[in-house]
Amino acid sequence: MHIIFIMFFSDSFGQMNLNQEVKTLGESIKDFVPENWKVLQLKKGDLNKDKVEDIAVVIQSTDSSKIEILKNEEESSFDTIDTNNRILLVLIKDNKSNKYILKGKSNSFIINRNSSKQSDPFQGIDINNNTLIINFFLWYSVGSWYQTDLKYIFRYQNDKMKLIGAEYNDIHRGTSEGIQRSFNFNTKKMSETKCELDKNGELVFSKTLWKKLSIKELKTIETLTQPLNWMPIDGIQL
Repeated sequence: MHIIFIMFFSDSFGQMNLNQEVKTLGESIKDFVPENWKVLQLKKGDLNKDKVEDIAVVIQSTDSSKIEILKNEEESSFDTIDTNNRILLVLIKDNKSNKYILKGKSNSFIINRNSSKQSDPFQGIDINNNTLIINFFLWYSVGSWYQTDLKYIFRYQNDKMKLIGAEYNDIHRGTSEGIQRSFNFNTKKMSETKCELDKNGELVFSKTLWKKLSIKELKTIETLTQPLNWMPIDGIQL
């Protein structure tokens, strides 16, 4: 049942593959933000280990026709649903020209909410230890008992942003049972640990199992189209 829900989730968040033109070279972040788009989140840090700050940024369209304000009668409050598309850009700064070069772009990976019954799945980006980290949290007030934390870790190598690791933490809000998975795509191994909440709300873990990942090449920001839209091992979505 859980896999059926995840497949439905992935489809429900399918975003258009925008043909939005983004410059491949610029002097500042302003050069990469098209007209009628805004910066949703920006992080600076060294991604290619040259001791110069690079940039990871998520931009979002500002089309007013895709922004809806809903009133919550019970709480006398308003909720804004902005379904505008989001684009992820990775900009590496060139030491010689002192300009930023576009080295990674995805029109679909930074998914958006499409209902007042869910939280915004995108929880932010970060740059740490020369890696780009992208976080998601999947939660519905109606339609699913599951809540899922996802973390994707990318490293700049061979001129591309490649997925080297990921974390998947999932729990059923009704039974308090869950599972945690940690992926290392360099070593091609995955750990899997079942868990459950005790009476005090603390996680109790079972024995960790290790599995091999049969992957031929590392995914990139471009080829990892959406969260939970890839099976690195049979029956397991990431």
